[in-house]
Amino acid sequence: MDPISIATSATAILGTCWETVRLIQKTIETVKNAKNLLVKLLSQTERFRLILEQLRGLSSQLGTKSGLLLSYNDSAPKATMKELNSLVKSMAEKPNFIGLQMLFKQSKVDDLVARLKLHEDEVVTVLLFMATTTALRSEDEIKMMHKDVKAQSEVLNLFEDYFTHDKKPKEAKDSAPAPAQKLQIWFGDNYREGFESEYLALRDELSDASFSGNFEKMFSTLELAEKKYGESWVNAPRLKKNPAGSSGWNPLHQTVFKGGSKAIVQRILNMGASRTLRTTSTDENEFAYKDMSALEIAHKLGYSHLNSLLAPVIHHGVPPITLDRLQRSFHDLIRADFTLPQSQYLRLPELAPLTELVVPEMWFPLKTLSAKKAPRGYMYRLDGRELVVKIFGIRSPDDERFYRISVAGRRAIAEGVAFNRKK
Repeated sequence: MDPISIATSATAILGTCWETVRLIQKTIETVKNAKNLLVKLLSQTERFRLILEQLRGLSSQLGTKSGLLLSYNDSAPKATMKELNSLVKSMAEKPNFIGLQMLFKQSKVDDLVARLKLHEDEVVTVLLFMATTTALRSEDEIKMMHKDVKAQSEVLNLFEDYFTHDKKPKEAKDSAPAPAQKLQIWFGDNYREGFESEYLALRDELSDASFSGNFEKMFSTLELAEKKYGESWVNAPRLKKNPAGSSGWNPLHQTVFKGGSKAIVQRILNMGASRTLRTTSTDENEFAYKDMSALEIAHKLGYSHLNSLLAPVIHHGVPPITLDRLQRSFHDLIRADFTLPQSQYLRLPELAPLTELVVPEMWFPLKTLSAKKAPRGYMYRLDGRELVVKIFGIRSPDDERFYRISVAGRRAIAEGVAFNRKK
């Protein structure tokens, strides 16, 4: 086949692949116990899709001018995907695990996985041939590309076993070889009442040091909080007796306002300070707007030397209008769990900070109300243009609920799965 014919054929197969992946993922999330049966099939289908994307891209670049003919038989992968897609569509008529088992015998799943793996290897062979006969890519680049495809098609079980024995959240999980990332906290419960006195005293020390520009004290308090409570307070605002009076100023805002050097700003950014977090209140004699980012504060004060440091680094390019709709639906979900006076005490999570994180996952903790000291709050993660949420202990200590939110709406799910996208 010539490269253009291969690219055209790959495009047709890719449409079926994408639909199939989405349907398998939805089944795993909505049918209890379906994961064990279907997770390998989901991962292998995504692997085939991603490597096929590489074939389409490189074939399109070669075009008709190269005169190159490639040995690739597309009839077998087309037949496999047609069969798999038909079976997956039938899953919609089997809304329980028993029906799913009748449709998908383990032997059938294993056969489909093996066939998809064979089709993947055939595509890799074509890509390696292209590398040896053209200058588009080297063999090492193709091998690295294939390795990356394998990593990105790994299926993650979201929020699984996320708390240690002492109920502190663990680090965000990403099996890719990216640096470990501490789970970021959304500090939305800023009402002093209900926190232990030692905790309050240390939070006050942090806020006082940040406010006064005592940067060494600020950093030592952040490090102490990490050791004592297993939490990163780098985005924590001051706790208030009247939460409605919270200004939302955190250590990064104060550091910029107090004229911290580039080295100081870089140090706090390295600790996980969010560039997109905004204040909720400012002095009207100093700033025209209440919701200021650290970059805007620097711009207003003429600290142009900080611009490059404070400009947000975005890892997940979700359109702002989509992010806003996801956020509104997430807020509606949280408000439904609380009476009006309770929800007024909270600063509900904003999703923009997620776009800065390599692993776009955060924890919104609330005070534990039971003697069990069970985790209480909302774990949430971006998955492309959707948000997956797991609720812990809100209605009762044993309360655990999963939701997937999209612009189309919100639906309850049995568990959350996503692919291992590093960025």
